[in-house]
This record gives sequence, C-alpha cells and structure tokens, in this order.
Amino acid sequence: MKRSIRFTRDEYGRISNFAEYLKIGSIFPQKFDDNDVINLLINYAWKKEKKRIDIMFETGYEPAKKFKEILGPLSGLILQGDLTRELDYIDKTEHKTILISEESEKFLAELSKKYPGKTNTDIIKTLVFNVIGNPDLVLAILMKLLLEQVFLFISISRTDGKYSYKKGKQDLINMQLPKFDIYEIDVENFRYVIDKLKGLKKYEELMTVSRENSVNKEVLEDLLSVGFRGIVGAYKDQEIPKSVNSMSVAGAKIMSRAAPMMAAIKLTSVLALYTTMKEIKEGFAGAYPALFDKLVSLFLIQHKQDRISEYYGTIYNTLFSELKEWEDYIQEYRKI
Repeated sequence: MKRSIRFTRDEYGRISNFAEYLKIGSIFPQKFDDNDVINLLINYAWKKEKKRIDIMFETGYEPAKKFKEILGPLSGLILQGDLTRELDYIDKTEHKTILISEESEKFLAELSKKYPGKTNTDIIKTLVFNVIGNPDLVLAILMKLLLEQVFLFISISRTDGKYSYKKGKQDLINMQLPKFDIYEIDVENFRYVIDKLKGLKKYEELMTVSRENSVNKEVLEDLLSVGFRGIVGAYKDQEIPKSVNSMSVAGAKIMSRAAPMMAAIKLTSVLALYTTMKEIKEGFAGAYPALFDKLVSLFLIQHKQDRISEYYGTIYNTLFSELKEWEDYIQEYRKI
C-alpha cells in the first residue's frame, strides 16, 4: 500500500544515510531505495526487537530541531538574508510516497490497535528512527547483511544460478534467512567459513587477515587444490544432485576459501563505521563503499588504536550471534 509520509529534510537525510551504511557493509553493494529501507526497518523492529517496542513508544524518537529553535530568540538578530532562506529550506518538510509491503502493513495494523491515537506516520517514524538512532541495532542489521552475502556467495544454489542476490536482498528486507537449497557439500563450505570467522576473536587477528595477510601461500595452495578437484569431477561422490554441475561445485569451493578474507575487510569497515556512530553520533555517510574501505586505514591511523579495538568486542559478539543463527539454520535444514 502506498502511504504519504511527511519527513523533515533532516529525517529523510537519516534514512538516506542508513542506505549508505548498507552499501558500506556489503561485500557486493546493492541499492536500497526508500521503500526497501523503511520496510526493512519496520520488519527488524517488529521481528527482532519486539520486546523493546513498548519502550520505543514510551520514549518516542528524537525529532529534528529546527536551526531557528536551536538559536532561540537571537535568531532574528543573527540570521539575515540568504542565510535565513537557506535554513528555512533545510528545515522544510516534504511528503514522501512510500510503498509499504503487505507484511509491514499487518504490523502497522497491530500497532495501531495497541497504541490508539498514534497515526501510521507516527508508528512508522517511531520504529524507523529508534532503529536508525541505535548504533547497536544498525550493527546487527549490517552483520545480517554481511553474513547473508557471504553464505550466498559460497552456496551452490547461487553458483548454479538457482538463487540470486536480488532474492537474498528481499529476504533480508523481510528479516528472514535466505530460502535456498543447502546441499551436503554446502555444509562443508559453510563450516569452513564459520570456523574462520569465529577465529577472529581479537582485533589484532582481524587486522592481520584484513590488512596484512589476505592471501598467503597456504590459502593459494588450498584454492588451487579445491578448484582442481572440482574441475576433474572429484566431488561427485558427495551426494551432489545430477542437476548440479562439477564446475558450480568447484566455484563454490573456491569462493568459500576467499570469503573469510572478504568478510574480514568488511568487518574492518563496519568497525570504523560503528566507532564513528558511537563516538561522534554520525557515520561516514555518502562515501562509495570501495572508497570507504580505503579510507578505513586512514581512519584507524587518525584515531587511537586502543579506543577502536575496544569496540571490536561488540562487533565480534554481534558477528558470533549471527553465525550461531546460521549454524542453527543449517542444522535444521539438514533435518528436513
């Protein structure tokens, strides 16, 4: 259903910034438009933070203060001419037409009953800005996106063309794990990646993998080995359906060896982003993901290493929690 929502320019800017965070946290950047972002945030609040929704509505959300309100009675003396018109433009509100998914509409209907007197705009803004305004919740979403892309990248269903990142993106918006087929040989690849990522317990270990030792002799030999065995069809004995070709299996094997290094680089970027959100309440919005990854090294040099490393514990705990969800999902899938 289409809904018209009035946002201030500052509020809409926060939504746009969050869309940039999703790009920064992605190995394979995808565009998340306004509809995607708002539906994702509604779904996350409802499905993952339902116990805290009452608190969200009790506290509300921090509305954007107009510049003239910040300046107070002195504004008439300070602001003159073009500057006044410019700040009026910034403070102006706009109607945005948002396409709310059928599932999100069900949540809104339930919340409307629970909080009589609240309009749908009130409800949407309360959910959206409570999530965006909490660095830990933003981090959790970025970890979900990162791991979804990692496991899609190495899955045979994707290398064989049966499942796409586009479908994966929609699953993320709906806050559900991707519904692709998991073969026995996938589990071996997933286990390899899970173990490697769980091994990044310390900040120094993350730095070693992401900045100093991305590709070494051991990794190269492993890549050549798994690729060669796939090309000659050595994996045919591992319960692979006839519809899956050996090259797809080889591709998934090779990608599983590369995935931990790619994820580590992105974890470093997420760490820098999270640190800025915690320290100065603002992330690096607007930077292209590839450029952002390069800026991370500069960021790490300019800020105290010990301060950044302190935040890595939170990053790792969130990563571990998401990995555990994937482990449980894989185990449950194998029982079906």
